[in-house]
Amino acid sequence: MQHNQRKLNAYIRGAYGPGNLGDDVLLEVCINILLKYFDESKISVGLYNPKNPGYFSKYRCRFRHISAPASADLLIYGGGGQFFEFKNSSSTRSIIHKIINTSRHGLNRHDLAKILINKLLRRGNISFKKSASICLGLGPFENSESDSIKHKISPFLKCDYKSVRDIESFQISEKYVSGVKTYTDPTFLVNHWLGSRSILRANKGNSIGVILRRWDLSEHGRKAVLNTIEAARLLISSGIVVTLISLYSDYDKELISELNDFNWKIWDPNKQTPDIFIEDIAKNFDILISTRAHGVLLPAQTGVPSVVIGIEPKLKNIHKLLPNGTLYCDGDDPYEIFKLAKSCLHNRERLERQLKSDVETQKIISEKFLDDFNSWLNLTIEKLQ
Repeated sequence: MQHNQRKLNAYIRGAYGPGNLGDDVLLEVCINILLKYFDESKISVGLYNPKNPGYFSKYRCRFRHISAPASADLLIYGGGGQFFEFKNSSSTRSIIHKIINTSRHGLNRHDLAKILINKLLRRGNISFKKSASICLGLGPFENSESDSIKHKISPFLKCDYKSVRDIESFQISEKYVSGVKTYTDPTFLVNHWLGSRSILRANKGNSIGVILRRWDLSEHGRKAVLNTIEAARLLISSGIVVTLISLYSDYDKELISELNDFNWKIWDPNKQTPDIFIEDIAKNFDILISTRAHGVLLPAQTGVPSVVIGIEPKLKNIHKLLPNGTLYCDGDDPYEIFKLAKSCLHNRERLERQLKSDVETQKIISEKFLDDFNSWLNLTIEKLQ
C-alpha cells in the first residue's frame, strides 16, 4: 500500500450482486486496483445482497446495501455499463415501493429514512471528496433528447477522473464534457482476476456453449434471444453438442426453468470463483455463442472465440474490441446464427490465433489505463491527506 498514511477510505459503486459474472469480475478488478492504496477494511462496496457476498467474502472489505447512504474520500464507478436508458426500462413503481423493496435486503430504518429524504431532496446517497470512473460503457439511450442523456450520465460527468471503454461511449460523453479518456474494458487487466497460469483448451470439435440471458428491454433483443435458442436447437439437430450457460442465474431463472430440456452450466458465486468458472468453460467448449458482453470478453482471455449476438448496441462495441477473433451478427435470423457457429467451429484454429492477437492488444491498452489511473490516484491521495 502506498501514500495513504491517514487511512483514507474508498467506496466502489456498480451494479453488483454478487451473481452477475461480468459485474463480479469488474468488482474484483476494482478491489485489486485499490488494494495498492487502501486497507481492505477501508474499502466499501455496494451490493444488492450484502448479507451474502459469495466468494467476495475472501476480501475484508465492508459490504453494504447498494442503496444505503455512504460517505467516502474516494468514490469509484467500477466499470461496466452503469448509465443507459431503454424505452421499456422505466419503472412505474413509486419511490416508497422501491424503498420498501430494498428493506428486504437488510437496510435498517435509519438508512431507509435517509434514502427517502435524499430522494425527496434529489440528493445522492453517497457523499465523497473525489470520484473516478473506471472505463465505463455509456449508453445506449433510446430517448435521444440531449437533456435526458445529460441527466442520466450526470454522475459520470462530475467525476474528477473520467474514462470509458470504447469510442461510442466517448462520442456520447464529448457532447457534454472534455477530458474523457478512452481505453478498454477493465477485465483485460487479467492479473487482477484471472492470473497468468496456462489454461488447457477444449479440442472436441463439436462442443458449443451458448450464453443466454433474459431480455425484455427491447423487442429486437427479445427476438434475438429467441433466435439464438432456435439456432441452438438447429445445432443439436446437426450433431453438435450444445450446453446453455447462464452468467446470472437470479436474473435468468425463468429462462432456465422454461428451457429445462437443455443441459445448463450456471455461474454460482457461492460455489466457484470467476477464474475457475471461465477456465472450466475453456476446457469444455470449442467455441461460444454469446448474448452477453462479458460472455465474450472473459472467455476470450482464455482463448475461446465467440459468435457475438447483437441484442443491444453494446454487443457490437464488444465485437469491435476483438474484431479478428470473434464473429458478429445482429440476431435477426436463427439460420445466420447457425451458419456462423458452424463457420466458427470450422475456422476455430485461425480464429484462436487472431483472438490471441486481439486480446494482447487490449491488454496493452488496459495497462496504459492502469498506469494513468495510478498516477492520478497517487496525486489525489496526496492532496486528500
